[in-house]
Amino acid sequence: MKKINLTYILCSIGGYHQYIWIADTIDKNRFNLSFIFLDHTTDTLKSILQQKGFVCYQLQIISKKDFFKGIFQVRKIFKKEKTTIVHTHLVNASLVGLAAAKLAGVKKRIHTRHHANFHHDHFKKGVYLDNVINYLSTNIIVISKNVENIVCTKEKFHDHKISLIYHGIQLAEFEVANTNKIQLMKEKYKLNGFPIIGMVSRYEEGKGVQYAIEAFKQIITEHKQAILVIANAYGPEKARISKLLQQVPADNYIEIEYEKDIKTLYKCFDIFVHVPTDKEYEAFGQVYIEAMAAAVPVVCTLSGIACEYVNSNNASVVDYKNADDIARACNRFLKDDIYKQNIVLTAKNDVAKIFGFEKMMSELNALYLS
Repeated sequence: MKKINLTYILCSIGGYHQYIWIADTIDKNRFNLSFIFLDHTTDTLKSILQQKGFVCYQLQIISKKDFFKGIFQVRKIFKKEKTTIVHTHLVNASLVGLAAAKLAGVKKRIHTRHHANFHHDHFKKGVYLDNVINYLSTNIIVISKNVENIVCTKEKFHDHKISLIYHGIQLAEFEVANTNKIQLMKEKYKLNGFPIIGMVSRYEEGKGVQYAIEAFKQIITEHKQAILVIANAYGPEKARISKLLQQVPADNYIEIEYEKDIKTLYKCFDIFVHVPTDKEYEAFGQVYIEAMAAAVPVVCTLSGIACEYVNSNNASVVDYKNADDIARACNRFLKDDIYKQNIVLTAKNDVAKIFGFEKMMSELNALYLS
């Protein structure tokens, strides 16, 4: 059987584990997988993939002015690799990669849509870019029904291109608890109190971090040693969130801008909080799944993928923009251990059924081979 030459194009990425899992899992007898990186957010990923023997190309697409140069550089790489399928992720990689693929005559041009309504609400020029990407794509992977609804109703004319494929995660990597690594992580960040209330959330208004902080101020009135941990603590609302945190005693919170071993950090949490301010804010919301896979009880609002599977049996669901509700939900987990354990067990089972990595790879392979 002749191998299919598949090229991924990436830039401006946050996490990278899923791309490593794909590279490790993809059928090497059917696919030659190569990668093109457009910026240095991918440096760690590139290093790991090169060690594994994958062909990787590095370009320097620093600004929009570099796009035209980048398109022709990428087109040359497609010709060299004899690429027959292109798969892009995120806006800039999709604009450059799909335009180059169209020029190179690549017949299967796939992009995964990772954002929901952000452009429609905050950046109208971005909606134009989304439509350009949709036009250049032969296939659009949407990662939740929320994203599917936005593409179908707000951007239109692309319904026939859409495939709904949920993100998958290697559940075992979140389930395994390395006691020594957990202890070292707690020592690293001085997490000696109880309870540890964890968040993994950028500082954006729609993430609802401000309401979690208000809730935490109520929690520490009863639990003096409680610690609020906010990972991925950066973003456009940094100044405002920092001002709110000044109302919390310095010993009771910690901000972590970046932690490589996020799986172990989850294991340090007694409760996980994720409270976006409306149901459309999250395109997906992988943190819901990661926390549940790590057996951490979750307090959350419903947004993105949570609207499709989270309920009162697998999480404590609270109202949007409601600090009192968040505080009450956290306190119930702290006071009712049987309730907490039932929630955790149900959540792990639900995540395994819906978001197993093998399921995602099966659906991806079917799309590549169709």
